[in-house]
Amino acid sequence: MTKPSPASRIRAKRRRAAPRRVNARLDRGYAAKLKVLVERRGSVTEALKYAIDVGYREATTAQATRRILDGLVGAFEGPEDLSTNYKEYLSESLARKHGLGR
Repeated sequence: MTKPSPASRIRAKRRRAAPRRVNARLDRGYAAKLKVLVERRGSVTEALKYAIDVGYREATTAQATRRILDGLVGAFEGPEDLSTNYKEYLSESLARKHGLGR
């Protein structure tokens, strides 16, 4: 197998670094939303970059939260209905702790 020439390596590097073009079909609702973003951001490019950043942050934050919750689910002992009836269990516990009758 032959090594790529320096010129082909440079062309490949330029292709990777080159900006990507986006072509999208938007219905009226999304076109109106894009128009607002363009007015605030100054250009379609900046509006799309902003929208992608916001969406990406939301997606990656949701994934991280899911991973954390997956580690917690089932990690604790207690009544199966604790999440629904926690007030009842808390009241009982406080009553026992402070010697109060119910």
